[in-house]
This record gives sequence, C-alpha cells and structure tokens, in this order.
Amino acid sequence: MLDFTEYTKIFISLFAILDPIGIIPVIILFTSGMTAPKRAQVGRVASLAVCAILLVALLIGQPLLAFFGISISSFRVAGAFC
Repeated sequence: MLDFTEYTKIFISLFAILDPIGIIPVIILFTSGMTAPKRAQVGRVASLAVCAILLVALLIGQPLLAFFGISISSFRVAGAFC
C-alpha cells in the first residue's frame, strides 16, 4: 500500500493535468446559454468522459507505449523532466 506522500504526489499530478481551476472560464463560456439542468447534464457527461479516459490510460497506457517502443525516459526527455 502506498503511503501518504505517494498519494499526495498522485493527487497533485492529476490536479495539474486536469487543471480544474483553469477550465472554469471555458465551462462558463460554453454553457452560458444553457438551462441549469442542461448544464448539470453536460457536467456529468464531461466528468464521466474524463474518468473513462483516465481509466483507459491507466489500463492500457503502458502496454500501448511498449507496443510502439516508447519508454518513460523518452517522455521525460521530451518534457524536460530529467
């Protein structure tokens, strides 16, 4: 089982990737003409889509990278994280 610091790293990484604070103006812009129930429905669908994408990446991400011959080190170099 992971300790608290590992869970904190995972949470901070996901928070940075998803950027919920930065997406607020975009959501407001795209849903400005909708009714409250329609906005709630769009929010649920968007949340489920993000959850599904993250789960798919979790389950098949590593095998997919291995299939194409891409290593984690390649991502580190490309993202300047040495």
